[in-house]
Amino acid sequence: MSTINLNDLNNEQKKAVLATKGAVLVTAGAGSGKTRVLTYRIAHLIDSGVEPYNILAVTFTNKAAAEMKERVISLIKNDKANSVWIYTFHSMCVQILRQNRNIERFHGYTTNFSIYDTTDRERILKTLIAEQKIEDDDYLSKINWHISERKNQNMTFGEYEQHISYYSDSATIINLMQKYEQIMNANNALDFDSLLTYTYKLLIENPDIKEYYQNKFEYIHIDEFQDTNAVQYDLVELLGEKHKNVFVVGDEDQCIYTWRGANAGHIFKFTNDYSPVTIIKLEQNYRSTKKIVDLANKIIKNNVSRLEKKLWTEKDEGVRVEYKSQFTERYEANFVAEHIYNLVRYNGYKYSDIAVLMRLNALTRHIEEKFLEYNLPYKVFGGMKFYDRAEIKNLLAYLKLIVNPKDTSSFNRVINFPKRGIGEVALHNLKDNMQENESPLDTILRFDNNSPLSKSALSKFLSFKAIINSLIIKSKELSLSEFLEYVIDITGIKDAYSSGSEENINRLYNLSELVSSANEYQKNNKNSGLEEYLQSVSLTSDIDDYDDTKNLVTLATVHSVKGLEFKVVFIVGCEENIFPLKRKDTSDSDIEEERRLMYVAITRAEERLYITNAQQRFLYGDKKYMQPSRFLKEADLIENKNDITVYNEQGEAETFKLNSRKEIILPIQIKDVTTVKTDVKELVNKLKVNDNVVHPKFGAGVVISVSGAPETRTANIHFEGYGTKILALNFAPLTIL
Repeated sequence: MSTINLNDLNNEQKKAVLATKGAVLVTAGAGSGKTRVLTYRIAHLIDSGVEPYNILAVTFTNKAAAEMKERVISLIKNDKANSVWIYTFHSMCVQILRQNRNIERFHGYTTNFSIYDTTDRERILKTLIAEQKIEDDDYLSKINWHISERKNQNMTFGEYEQHISYYSDSATIINLMQKYEQIMNANNALDFDSLLTYTYKLLIENPDIKEYYQNKFEYIHIDEFQDTNAVQYDLVELLGEKHKNVFVVGDEDQCIYTWRGANAGHIFKFTNDYSPVTIIKLEQNYRSTKKIVDLANKIIKNNVSRLEKKLWTEKDEGVRVEYKSQFTERYEANFVAEHIYNLVRYNGYKYSDIAVLMRLNALTRHIEEKFLEYNLPYKVFGGMKFYDRAEIKNLLAYLKLIVNPKDTSSFNRVINFPKRGIGEVALHNLKDNMQENESPLDTILRFDNNSPLSKSALSKFLSFKAIINSLIIKSKELSLSEFLEYVIDITGIKDAYSSGSEENINRLYNLSELVSSANEYQKNNKNSGLEEYLQSVSLTSDIDDYDDTKNLVTLATVHSVKGLEFKVVFIVGCEENIFPLKRKDTSDSDIEEERRLMYVAITRAEERLYITNAQQRFLYGDKKYMQPSRFLKEADLIENKNDITVYNEQGEAETFKLNSRKEIILPIQIKDVTTVKTDVKELVNKLKVNDNVVHPKFGAGVVISVSGAPETRTANIHFEGYGTKILALNFAPLTIL
């Protein structure tokens, strides 16, 4: 009988800990104690006589893995837990690969392979793209994404080539990906994605190695199961094939990483692949007050693709959730800073108890500036400070170069951004032509049509000279904010970020914020110019942490804080097209992911929650009237009306009917096909192989297979251009043709 004290667990947690045989799915709501369940279960297995050597636990962060091991050690009160494999997916794969010389079969890799991070990968890709003479600034991120997508989906090059055959540049994509792998192989290096795929290959191609690890891992635990991608799911299935004692903990309501391959559908797939499965729901929240939990439930219930569950808590009602609509983003930032100041000074909170969360990191700029005014110490978690971001530094480098032509650091930053095809040879020739005490820019400004350079190089340098000369002239003619807009346009920076990717949306928002900051600076400093503005920006960017005791307010995107909790949370920028974020082809599934992000943001809060939005926001060089986020209506924080009221700086109200003015950003439009979804009961009972269906995001598809009991029935459906998808029929917005 176990000597581990289970009295600290509720009934459902105990069920999960004691369910030690067969496949178990624990659907763990936010703050429901999933880490406690995992650690108690591992400790209980060891206490019951299972060798720690035979236990595997996999999670998604090193922090979580370390915390899990520490808790297990404290529970069993000895060092036996050190023999348990508690790793992230990537670190587990490194262990397996380094233990097996058979990886030499993979094109000569050896066990002392190097691991390349994102920076290493991008350095190689930049060289390859340059060799192909591709001048598209987005191509690096594009190839980066394709490399990860192929590996995360566990596809061969042939399979992936067919998967992207509808791309006009599919041949170029495949060629670059293959060249990249050749270089990685020559360097005896694996990137993060390859750690997963090569481990899978090792097990598949070596039955003896596969059998060894299947015997070793008698009990398998997977944390954050909703965040697994295809190759991670395949690895779990492979390792658990013999004993089938696979214990997974997940919450489809917190699946917010689909953009990097995560698939909440794996929760539904698991119930079919491992049938029969013991399903246990953890719905008691130990983190938040009743009012915060109720708000989270109101919002997430609007999602369709989820298992039915409802969080509840025995904690106090707590203070009401405070929603505040502000006139502008500047007023919003002041509201946040003022409340944090008062919470710390008068309500007994520490700065580290507080987080300010947002959908886009572009929204931090006003808040950071207000924090400096109020002398509030902070850290930007999961991202750089506003003035440290690459797109901001690029634009500021042009400004600095106008003020100080000898600023070689700024020159090096902008000479080939956006890309102008100015390579190392041309820059070397430029250096050869520099006279004593000349900077590179001085030399270029001296060049004319007779300068001793190749025709091609000279043409590019003279083009850059024309841009700089125009900036020098306009800097004296335009206002500060107008000049920044001119720089963004004339240099090509705006075009460089013109694609609709989420990354570039963020960059354009950030540039817009910088223009707004220049406009505000000009209003507050009538007699100051470009040089003074740059000085003020430099001072701001130089200020880091005020308090070396780490007692800091956290500023973060929602993606960055999943797994963390704070006594006080502010969620800012709750407006349509920001939260939820607007995309070119927004679909029902995109909105559901945005809603899950809001759910995650809300459930980070323990005691106090503040939600804000701005009625006007300065975007893309223009003032916009903003519509409150639909999530505010779903939460009953605002009335579901068809008009909005905007207050000017004198407090005078002005009401606009939606659709009545161009500057009001309208709700995201969902494709009409979603309104004719086939009845769920009909879909579950009648859908069969070879049926033709339509999905709002994936388009027309053909059913390949249908499996599972009615309550968990899934279908494999092939969609042209998207490949085969596994969809849960009780939730999928499908129409049978």
